[in-house]
Amino acid sequence: MAIVGQLSSQWRRTDHRKLWIWHILKNADRYRQPGTPITLTLESTETTATVIIHNVGQPIAEDFLDKIFEYGVSEHAEAGANGNRGQGLFVAKTYMAKMGGTITVRNVEDGVSFVLTLQRMRVGGAQ
Repeated sequence: MAIVGQLSSQWRRTDHRKLWIWHILKNADRYRQPGTPITLTLESTETTATVIIHNVGQPIAEDFLDKIFEYGVSEHAEAGANGNRGQGLFVAKTYMAKMGGTITVRNVEDGVSFVLTLQRMRVGGAQ
């Protein structure tokens, strides 16, 4: 899946359970190099399902990687003036934790990847 162009807010409004991933996609859209796709990679093992959301663009400052999921944190001082209050990634991490999952971010050769991992349910509903 590649996302090019504007992300539709229609999808965000349909179900609050989807809100967590909307924040990550919106962040990737905001910081990607113009005209480049946002890629989603799905991986799974017997026990986990992982989504990697990648955008081509500038890396996140190393000393900032651990802070971006904190409430009210934004890498850019002018972010609040642009309507970015530093809540989206905090919300995403909170929802992932409520679902028993994790979210991390890493700089890669050509940009940034967010790694979202959830535990898989076994057939019959037992974990």
